[in-house]
Amino acid sequence: MPTPTQEIIEHLSVYRKRYIKQNRHGQWRTGKGALKNKDVYRHFQGQITLGFSLHYFVNCFFLDLDCHDKERTISEEVRIVRLAALYTKVRERIGEPSLIFRSRENGGLHLYFKLKKKISFLVLKATLEELLDGTENIEILPTIQSCLRFPMNTQHNGHLLNADLKPIDVIGDRVDIWLVEKIKEAHTHNISDVLKYPDSITKYITTPRQALSQARNLGKIRRYEKHLTGIIKQGQTNKGIERIAFNAYANGFTETMCLDSVIRAFRQHNITRHADTTNKSLLSRINAHYRRFQRQGSGIMSKRLEKRPQRPDMLQLPIIEDTYKRIMAKLGKIHHHKAASLHRFVTQLYRWCKYIKDLNDYDRLTLDGIYKGFYYWTKVKGCIPLPKVLLQKWCHRYYDFILLLRVMKILIPKRSYYNPIDKKYGEKGHCRYYEVNF
Repeated sequence: MPTPTQEIIEHLSVYRKRYIKQNRHGQWRTGKGALKNKDVYRHFQGQITLGFSLHYFVNCFFLDLDCHDKERTISEEVRIVRLAALYTKVRERIGEPSLIFRSRENGGLHLYFKLKKKISFLVLKATLEELLDGTENIEILPTIQSCLRFPMNTQHNGHLLNADLKPIDVIGDRVDIWLVEKIKEAHTHNISDVLKYPDSITKYITTPRQALSQARNLGKIRRYEKHLTGIIKQGQTNKGIERIAFNAYANGFTETMCLDSVIRAFRQHNITRHADTTNKSLLSRINAHYRRFQRQGSGIMSKRLEKRPQRPDMLQLPIIEDTYKRIMAKLGKIHHHKAASLHRFVTQLYRWCKYIKDLNDYDRLTLDGIYKGFYYWTKVKGCIPLPKVLLQKWCHRYYDFILLLRVMKILIPKRSYYNPIDKKYGEKGHCRYYEVNF
């Protein structure tokens, strides 16, 4: 039988591997290891203060209402009035919360909404942001990456409130047991009632496996945004927006979630936004990209997960052997160790060329965000990149072999690793591209 702390963790969809802990100086620190039941129990006993993050597949969500009074100049009466106004906005747009918590004394409100079914938090967050658009001092916390203070923070006089924002006294000595009963008695919302999208939201109620894939792919897109500095700084925002849109579309994200990624990329790179880059304009451009991707039949994540049988390459062995014999005829008699290394090098080169040519547009665009010019040189020009790191793994004699293949016109250099614009050598993504003739 689960303990009260285990039941609370389940009801709040707590992700045990990401949490924060407040030290004695009032500073928050990231927790080490997984969150333990005894630490949650100590929180409800008022011994420590913890913050938690959500799982990728949730049956609830929280809204954080705050007045942002860091100077402590607002009186308690004024604070309650402002919080009540924010609470009224939430009730009008989303509905009555299941429970209302006061984070601490003179703190904000944490509204808890309990759902009947589990849903992907990424989809839930994107839809809530649409409903709360234009509202200030209302945040969706916790998230998958950001934490929120656990409810009933008795160490700092946190408590449960009724609908009139009046404190409710705890019955009994065990706060955790009392809180479990209150959560079970709380009203449970239908997802369609809370999110106001009865027709469209049903397709977003995904399985845990799909929700986990979305969470992982969202992390990939976040990392991908950091590599757009060179593209966006040059004023070529159209290309950056298209690449983010393609990645978001291919990973199964909605247009609103894609807009969130574009805005974040603009903010990270300090790009000044004008009339053509407002939220409304960006969303219309993203919608146009999504419609184009749909017409082109671009692969979505769910389709790409299907295993496709790989056809054997019947020409691999004859092409490799023919190329190897031509090279040996030019070299003449060489040591058998060098001959074996050369054969291995030619084999790896052929397989690498086939791998690059078999990449689809989605893969090329994804790599283009990290390695500048990858899509243009591989898709448009039909060239093959040969980075030094890869060649060193093939053979330590790679430099001699590259010179030999260039003399025989098997490798024809098309782009140098030197960047004449920035006048830099060896910048990430600036490797040599060759035309390969087997």
